[in-house]
Amino acid sequence: MAFPTAILVDKYGIVRWIYEMPYGNTRMTPQDLFEAIERMTLEEQNRELLRARAVSQVVRQVFLMERSADLANAIRVMRHELQGLGLTFTLCSITIFDEAADTLRIYRDTPEPTAFANGDLSLSSLPGFQELVAAWRDRRVFYANPSHERPETVRSILSVPFTHGTVILGGAEPDAFSQDDVRALQEFAEAISVGYKRFLDFQELDRRHRELQETQLQLIQSEKMASLGQLVAGIAHELNTPMGALNSNSQVAEHALERLRQAVQGDELASGSVRRQIVEMLAHLEELNTVNREACRRVIRIVDGLRSFARLDEAEWKTADLRTALEDTLEIIRPEFGDRIRIVKSYGDLPPIPCYPKQLNQAFLSLLLNAAQAIDGEGEVRIETSRFEDRAVVKITDTGRGIRADQIGRIFDPGFTTRGVGVGTGLGLSICYRIIENHRGRLDVASEVGKGSTFTIEIPLRADAPQPRPDRSR
Repeated sequence: MAFPTAILVDKYGIVRWIYEMPYGNTRMTPQDLFEAIERMTLEEQNRELLRARAVSQVVRQVFLMERSADLANAIRVMRHELQGLGLTFTLCSITIFDEAADTLRIYRDTPEPTAFANGDLSLSSLPGFQELVAAWRDRRVFYANPSHERPETVRSILSVPFTHGTVILGGAEPDAFSQDDVRALQEFAEAISVGYKRFLDFQELDRRHRELQETQLQLIQSEKMASLGQLVAGIAHELNTPMGALNSNSQVAEHALERLRQAVQGDELASGSVRRQIVEMLAHLEELNTVNREACRRVIRIVDGLRSFARLDEAEWKTADLRTALEDTLEIIRPEFGDRIRIVKSYGDLPPIPCYPKQLNQAFLSLLLNAAQAIDGEGEVRIETSRFEDRAVVKITDTGRGIRADQIGRIFDPGFTTRGVGVGTGLGLSICYRIIENHRGRLDVASEVGKGSTFTIEIPLRADAPQPRPDRSR
């Protein structure tokens, strides 16, 4: 007959070793005790190392999540790791609670059909889940042996809570899980809680990023329309001049053609004076035709510039010549400069660069409009392009009023303007800054009151299109 004379428990209160000796022998040597403690310590350390490795595998899978449905992959890994730790179960699932929406969603990875199924369920309409929900709200472990009405493969349920839900194991026998199993599942739940919180943070960050992008596009379009509104009168005048010439020339050409028709139909061709008149009319028509061609080219350039500027092809990342983009923008803004502002161009050797051409057109337009509006009376705007190391450089310098030192640090802030309330949107320079930043470039300004300002754009000569963030919505 034997009876226990020593019991050793671990730091969690779980019995790990019982020393038994023959009846009547009341002595246990210190060596026996030391060996037992050493063996228990090594076993505990080994269990913790194996458990830590298993938990890290699940955490890694949770960190890789891009959408809620990817929890199934984490469950698959958790099932494998728990079985590797010696746990026996027939069901492994994660339940996510959404109290605001009064729903729970169950994610599982089980080869056998069970009472659980993927999908959204109402908390208030699930009487069988009320105990589990209450346990989650109290952040306590829920352990129960379901009635025999449950599928035979689930005769015991262990549910361990974490911040946003629970980790659930189902056993084939009643009381299938030990305190050691509960502790192991708690470690997995704590790790999943951290990973899932990180996933939700990234999901919220992505949502705000998308909203910011949509708002930015709306602001760019708003600023573009505001810029076009400022240019409408000048563009109308620019179109009216060649159209007036075309209209006048068409009337003169019609009259000359009628004279020619009459001369051809009559008997006056033999007359020398008539021949001279015909020659003069043909020369006049040729001159008119030259003027008409130039007027048509002028109209086409203006219309093409407007059409190119008005399109918002934000998704079109391609190689473009910055000098061409500047010329297209100058064609649109020329009426704003008129005769009072002289444009000086100094284009250096600059290869085409990968970019969003329409966005850069918008940035150039805002900077050139800003330069024109900074000049009172007559002045000069200088446009320079050059190459510095691996970057394309564009400088726009005006001889305007300049910017005060106390304002220069705020000119790229949304809504800030130096032109007074009600003049402009205050978004032009802010949008410019965002556009250049989106191209992985930089926009700097140097200014002196009374002498003018210089805005310098630097853009990489080689760059890949900015990649959109993956949609992490469910």
